[in-house]
Amino acid sequence: MSNINLLPEELNKSKGTGALLFILKKVSLMSGIVVILAIILASGVLFFFSRQLADVQSKNSELTANIKKLSQTEQKLFLVKDRISKIDKVLADKMQSENSIGNIDQTVSSMSSSLSFKTAKIEANALDLTLAAKDSFSIGEFLQVLVQPNTNYAKVVLKNLGFNSDLGYTIDLKMF
Repeated sequence: MSNINLLPEELNKSKGTGALLFILKKVSLMSGIVVILAIILASGVLFFFSRQLADVQSKNSELTANIKKLSQTEQKLFLVKDRISKIDKVLADKMQSENSIGNIDQTVSSMSSSLSFKTAKIEANALDLTLAAKDSFSIGEFLQVLVQPNTNYAKVVLKNLGFNSDLGYTIDLKMF
């Protein structure tokens, strides 16, 4: 058969041009496949990283909630520790007060009946007493009992010793 071409000569392609067109078709087809594969790969990577980002955000919110809970627990522990220290202080003050009251009880039991309390002030480490007496002999006996080595007071300070003809003797003592 003969090769009949009815197209005008200007539209005829040469052998070199046909080969070039064939190569360009193959290259464009391959480029299209590469672009499609790149888009699929980029979509997969984007999906993978978005899942990882979601996981990291959920872990971050979980850790933030745990930190908030731990902070609240720490505040509660601090309050409990503060309360315990205050309870210890109150119990120590109670023991010290009981000791002071025991010392006062021994002091009162050593007083004669002619001595009477005017005031008594109990402090953490001291006792202030103001006593009244009709005669100086009972004051002397009481002071003799206080200065003996077996008493509960390490130091006794005589702050005031006075006499009033209507009231009798008054004595102010501070005992440590």
